[in-house]
Amino acid sequence: MMVRWSLNTAAIAALAGFTCTAQAELYKNVSPGGNFDFSHWSLTIPVDANGGNEGKAITIRPPALQGPNGYSSEYFYTDPKDGGVVFFTTIVGAKGGTSPNSRSELREMLDPTKGSVNWYAATKSVLNAQLRVLEVPSNGRVIIGQIHGYGNGQTLLGLQYEYKAKLGTGNVVAVVIDDPDPKSTRPHQRLTVASGIPLNQSFSYKVDIAGNGQKPNSQATLTFTVNNGTPVSTYVDPLWDTVPLYFKAGSYPQDHDGDDSEVGRVKFFQIAASHPDNGLQIRTSNTLPPASASASYETALASRGGVGAKTWKLVSGHPPAGMTLTADGRLTGVPDAKAVSSKVQKFTAQVRDAAGDTAHKEFRVSVMP
Repeated sequence: MMVRWSLNTAAIAALAGFTCTAQAELYKNVSPGGNFDFSHWSLTIPVDANGGNEGKAITIRPPALQGPNGYSSEYFYTDPKDGGVVFFTTIVGAKGGTSPNSRSELREMLDPTKGSVNWYAATKSVLNAQLRVLEVPSNGRVIIGQIHGYGNGQTLLGLQYEYKAKLGTGNVVAVVIDDPDPKSTRPHQRLTVASGIPLNQSFSYKVDIAGNGQKPNSQATLTFTVNNGTPVSTYVDPLWDTVPLYFKAGSYPQDHDGDDSEVGRVKFFQIAASHPDNGLQIRTSNTLPPASASASYETALASRGGVGAKTWKLVSGHPPAGMTLTADGRLTGVPDAKAVSSKVQKFTAQVRDAAGDTAHKEFRVSVMP
């Protein structure tokens, strides 16, 4: 039997020098779709159509993932303790595509009905996530985010957590592939974005890719940030300029040598992807005016740029109980007494313009007595 690595809460408490990032306001008694907007994501899980692991891994389409009663299983579920969405896979699960590794992983879909509609390196695209890596296989490696090419089976970026058993911590490493040709023998880039992160330690990451708007010759740059620390950047090879791309996020262990005791388990508290073209951006500050329990509250979220009319929605988490975000960007309501907390409460909202361009931002609001 192969070894897998996990770390319990008591062990985490004994580790000094780390501070957990505050988490979003999440409901604990709903399916993952009750806390996250999956209207533009599909999900691959490590089982085949017969419930086994011999055939092709099945994909759950966006409509089935949506809402508080949406899809949930042992491979994709809400943690009843904190509301995070857990992605679980064994390394002997069913496989998808040409990879020898199984996964429980979201795949971004700009058009929920067509996987062929994607984006390019010439445009700006952003993926934000907050998560905890709970378990890794014996080699310690699990991919927690990707930029994948459509039609070529190749990954531009694999953002990987690499656990070091001797140290009891892991590194976040960006593996960047310079040539989209799967037969290429060019070496990959390996960029360490962060180090010293234990299992079960909450951390955030941001992946930002931006070009000059031209295709080809986009001169695109990839930038990675963990816990709002020092950014790490690299250039995207122009060979990628004509390859359609999409984001992925979840638990994708980079190990297939072992038995079903070897697993990957990753819990996310935020997942948000946007494509802010045409100058679209959110100009409201992250910190919103404080609210008071049982008192009427209203503040407006504002954007600039973009094309035509704008609509707003939640993509990760919720405002404090009793408050809602309207489609025109007003946070309004009467906070419940149970929403009073010494902790700042967080949610992530996204604005979409008439051309389909999007931008998201995490907001923080306090509820006073």
